[in-house]
Amino acid sequence: MQSRLTLLLGPAGSGKTHTVLQSFEQALKTSPDLLKDDLLFILPNAEHRSRTIDLILRGGLSGFFQNRVTTFDRALKHYLKLGGFDFATDVARRSILRAVTREAKLHYFSHAAEMAGVIELLGRTIVEFKEFLLSPNELKEKLERLMEQFPEFRLKYEDLAFIYERYDAELKNLGLVDQRDSLALLEAGLTRGEFDTPKLAHVWIDGFSDFSKLQLAFIEFLTRHADQVTVTLTMDDDAFRRPLFQIAADTKTALEDLGFRAEWMKAENYRTTSEVLRHVERNLFKERPRGELSLMDPGDQTELDIFEATGLVGEIEMIVREIKRLVHTHGYHLSDIAVLFRETSAYESVLRSVFAEFQIPVEIHERLRLAKNPVSRTLASFFNILLEDWRREDVFNFLKSSYVRRNYELVSELELRALARGIFRDRTYWLDHFDTPILKDIAALEDELKPIRSVEHFARWVKKVMTHFGLLDATSSWGDAERLDEAARSRIFGLLDELQRKSGGGAPELWLRELMSLMDVDLYAFHHRDKNRVQVYNVTLARQKEYKVVFLAGLLEKKFPIQVAEDPVLSDAERRALNEQGEVLREHLPRQAFERYLFYLAVTRAKLHLILTYPRFDLEGKEALPSFYVDEVTGLFSKPVRIKRQPMAEVLPPWDEVSTEVEAKRRVVEDLFRIPMSERTNADQNRTAFFYNHFLADFDFRSLLTRRLQPIEGVIGDPAIRPYFLPEEGVYSPTAIEEYAECPYRYFANRKLHLDNQAEGIDLREVGRLLHAVLERVFTWLRDEKKGTVPFEEAKAYGLECFQREWERKPLTGDRWYRIRLKQKEMEEMLVRLLKLELVKKKSPLPDLVPRYFEYRFGFDPQNRDYLEVGSVKFRGVIDRIDVDETGKYGLVIDYKTGKKFSRKAMEQGTALQLLVYLLAAKAKLGLESLGGHLYSLSEAKSNGFHHKDHLAQLGIRPPARMLEFSSQEFCAQLEKAARDIEKHVRSIEASQIPVRPRDCVPYCPYSGVCRIEKWRLEHVYQEIREDDQKAAKQTLEGTGTWSR
Repeated sequence: MQSRLTLLLGPAGSGKTHTVLQSFEQALKTSPDLLKDDLLFILPNAEHRSRTIDLILRGGLSGFFQNRVTTFDRALKHYLKLGGFDFATDVARRSILRAVTREAKLHYFSHAAEMAGVIELLGRTIVEFKEFLLSPNELKEKLERLMEQFPEFRLKYEDLAFIYERYDAELKNLGLVDQRDSLALLEAGLTRGEFDTPKLAHVWIDGFSDFSKLQLAFIEFLTRHADQVTVTLTMDDDAFRRPLFQIAADTKTALEDLGFRAEWMKAENYRTTSEVLRHVERNLFKERPRGELSLMDPGDQTELDIFEATGLVGEIEMIVREIKRLVHTHGYHLSDIAVLFRETSAYESVLRSVFAEFQIPVEIHERLRLAKNPVSRTLASFFNILLEDWRREDVFNFLKSSYVRRNYELVSELELRALARGIFRDRTYWLDHFDTPILKDIAALEDELKPIRSVEHFARWVKKVMTHFGLLDATSSWGDAERLDEAARSRIFGLLDELQRKSGGGAPELWLRELMSLMDVDLYAFHHRDKNRVQVYNVTLARQKEYKVVFLAGLLEKKFPIQVAEDPVLSDAERRALNEQGEVLREHLPRQAFERYLFYLAVTRAKLHLILTYPRFDLEGKEALPSFYVDEVTGLFSKPVRIKRQPMAEVLPPWDEVSTEVEAKRRVVEDLFRIPMSERTNADQNRTAFFYNHFLADFDFRSLLTRRLQPIEGVIGDPAIRPYFLPEEGVYSPTAIEEYAECPYRYFANRKLHLDNQAEGIDLREVGRLLHAVLERVFTWLRDEKKGTVPFEEAKAYGLECFQREWERKPLTGDRWYRIRLKQKEMEEMLVRLLKLELVKKKSPLPDLVPRYFEYRFGFDPQNRDYLEVGSVKFRGVIDRIDVDETGKYGLVIDYKTGKKFSRKAMEQGTALQLLVYLLAAKAKLGLESLGGHLYSLSEAKSNGFHHKDHLAQLGIRPPARMLEFSSQEFCAQLEKAARDIEKHVRSIEASQIPVRPRDCVPYCPYSGVCRIEKWRLEHVYQEIREDDQKAAKQTLEGTGTWSR
């Protein structure tokens, strides 16, 4: 009997899915045998299958129909279930390919096979061969013909043919079957009479836009064994949109070749009643001259909006606020709302964080990477300890995990002792120097691993490790995080089962690395039980679905549309050559048109509201370009579509967008203390008053008010502690005063608490010490022995000799050997570059000056009381270098720096005190008139600073361009201001004050983890300091003394 083959065609919203679902449900209701497998509803993937079953159940249909809703892979496996086949999983395929590439003598892929991602790449290539029904022999034959056109890739083609052949052979050796060979096995089994011939009444295939060769072959198989087959495709017959639906049109042609007859749905959009959304569906990507386009006046419509956010977090916050507003004003369920992305992965962590902060349940339909789960990460850290000879980073990544049972205080103490000793790795060194039980436990488990000779024993050992350290411990709560961890544990056990099935012999280290590789690439699924959640989808998973509200997010160029790249294994040129006599493999670049099709599908999922969103700045913080697809939508209207922009300067949202209690509290404080009454609306004043009264009983809010009205006094009040704030002998260092001026809290953490300012690695202070010592010796040698004249090569040789002697006396430590060697080489290059600049290029910081004083010390001889006194403050210090003119009357103070650079802003805000103190010392101790001060960057061999313009003019010296210059009066004013600032800072230090009011909050601060400053308040703090400085300056305009010029 001839099967009835129907191809149901229509644009989005025309009712195709509704029609076939209705037909399927009716067939189920009238089926005489509920258990008979004569009806199939085939969908693209398991996620579509789950949702379709849920829709049918919600429609009131009950019974055993779930097995009839299926996917291509499930259907094929169902027909083979009596054959006793054991199907290879993705894990098995990867393991086989790993073994083949390790054991075989490959040529093209020999070195690349061990690189990250190459096995996955080869795995995808094998899958593609299978999907396009290529046997190993057929592939070999076609690649041999390809060698004639691309002889330079002969080795690649030979390796590919060999890998594919060995993969198939290894499957047979292990008794496994690739699921993409299922159809061939089914056909062969039916021919031999091993399986019952399928007898199907009706098959529906929905949600696809195209099919692989394997899928088309299975459809052809179904047409031979079913009375009816119905396939749906989303497309229309508008000639001006042919490029948009080209892929669907090619699929239509392929199905018509199988005998399908096209039936067009009525050109009616049943999904939405919104004329705006219907207009978008009918006209998007219509390729007509601009003047011939049917443009619509959007009017005051509310169905289409565009959100422009500052960044990724801001974009999700705008979406979340709008969700809360829509739920509140329209009464939508959260499950009525979907957020769609071209690729969800880049936003996943931000989505989870922001939705949790705003307490909105969300379901992210994205398979999770096992490697990102904390249970998996902790286990991988333990494995790395054993594989990398107890590297310090791995040891503490493991021990500091909250999933490991341990005494945290002991671990913290162990870490500090290990850092102090400079331990980087070496099991023997750890065990010899630290008598710590948990390290002994790790060693004992490592010793148990070494003699293991079977994968089964290895799997038991892994479970023992997880049990011993508490990675299998259940918690008292059972929220989403705990369910995620449980799913990850189950997946790890599944990988161990796969390893046992795949391998019988080997070595423990090999199994460890294999398990870690599998954990690194494996994905696992997790679904919430509560269905009333905002749904987040990758666009490719959103086909067939419809929601009242759809946010289409992340609309940036190269993100949507993504930039389709050629396949790295077989290029499009090679694929074209293969396809000369019929399609063998599809080219990649023509698939770029599919991006428009996906965008069309995405925007047509909305029933009532469509919101397009994008951030102004991309993932790297760079200004981004919105997707031109946004322009395609706005270009359909005669007037601008409403755009909502997130202000960059606003820290808090306006009252009508406040969504959390924390925001409301901050908004109240902001209104009360920052926004003048004249700038507040009556509605805002009423809100502020209402919430003020509402929150007044809340302890956190009262604390917030107290901090604003009576800021916490940053001061040590205990008289027993105060003496520790005073420097030794009451003498200060210019560097310490400058640090206090920049940030009192950083000064307190560094100089009083002595917290480590560097977690690990090479101590940058030691880098500076070593370079300072070498430069002092070299320039002293040049001055005293060579009288300033010496060939560069001789100076270079002497400089490197001094460097080597200083290095041998006290080398750098704290990092890997090769990194220390790299730093040593870098420092040598710094030294040579500086010498070449000054001796060969004659580019000293200022022309016509010669280096005279090096590491000049003052204030270190208490008997002679050679301190520098600035007002009542005593200083001691070391000036790295002073260059003088030929008369010895004028001097330029130079301070060497390995990282810090001179900043005009520091001069303006009064934090550049060190150089000014050195200038005063040079005047007081050496009688030198000031030419200025420079910070000399050793890494760049470049100096920058400020100058005394009048003194330079007297010497006829022209300073480098774009440097600060002060007249005599201005220079004196700078010194006077520095003296006042120093007196003020010293009074604060002596009063043990630690105000959280930085003048320069550096982004790289090593103490940011313990700092109490709220970063959002920094601009307000800086403004307050500027206002205070202006008041202080005004008060001292009269009666101030002057400094000698």
